[in-house]
Amino acid sequence: MTGAASHRDNALVRYGGRGSSGGLERLALDVAGVRRTYWLARAPGSGRPAPLLMMLHGSGTSGRDIATTFTGLATRGPTAGVTVVCPDGWRGVWHVTGTPPGQPDLDDVAFLRALTSRLQGEAPPQPVFLAGLSNGAGFAEHVARHGLLPIAGLFLVSGTIREASRQAVPVPAQRTAVTLMAGTADPMAAYHGGALHARGWTGSILRRRAAFAELPSRCQQLLSMLISDPPHSYADIHAELGIPVGSIGPQRARCLDRMRRSGAFAALGEDEAKINLRGGEPGA
Repeated sequence: MTGAASHRDNALVRYGGRGSSGGLERLALDVAGVRRTYWLARAPGSGRPAPLLMMLHGSGTSGRDIATTFTGLATRGPTAGVTVVCPDGWRGVWHVTGTPPGQPDLDDVAFLRALTSRLQGEAPPQPVFLAGLSNGAGFAEHVARHGLLPIAGLFLVSGTIREASRQAVPVPAQRTAVTLMAGTADPMAAYHGGALHARGWTGSILRRRAAFAELPSRCQQLLSMLISDPPHSYADIHAELGIPVGSIGPQRARCLDRMRRSGAFAALGEDEAKINLRGGEPGA
């Protein structure tokens, strides 16, 4: 984990209707200077620590959504004697292979580690079970496969890891029980693998994200600096990455070409597949 983490309590939120939670707490945790939020449903006090279930939401939703509307775990977990925590991805997304543009200190793995440590406190460690839906499932498998968080079980729904992450660690770094739920008629994530098939703008974003994840880390760093707002200057890129100023443009072109040739781009239309990237220098 990078940087120190501090904890702040916010509010006890109550919901009614389907997926109701009698006392779902919205809390915050500062990790390496970045404020991260999560939703917590505590198991009733029984004199002994409860198992912990960490549930990761899908792209475009939130921890509150997955705790209530999608699963009802806000009430089902505590009823079963399990504490449930549903962290919020950064702007609704979990980042499998690196930090998003403009957020160099953002670390989703450090967030989950700090959150687990905070909830377990000084008591003897209890089993931690990790689950995820869609984008959250892909990140959960990445965390488990790379041994980034010790877990007792893994539950994945409608989503698995990106190919690049599996290639980096072909044999999982830790052994654990795994349950995977996938549908043969899933219109987005093909049952037998392959490119994402979401339609419209959402599909375009997901496939671009997948293509970016397959790039070497060097390309990811370079492109992230170029698309930050405002973009980094070539001088900044040279100082940070050590790339000669005269080589930044050609290297950018090679990275973009590699991204265009990704299998994730195969499902994009001609207009969707265009990548317009403004460089960090005037006229670039």
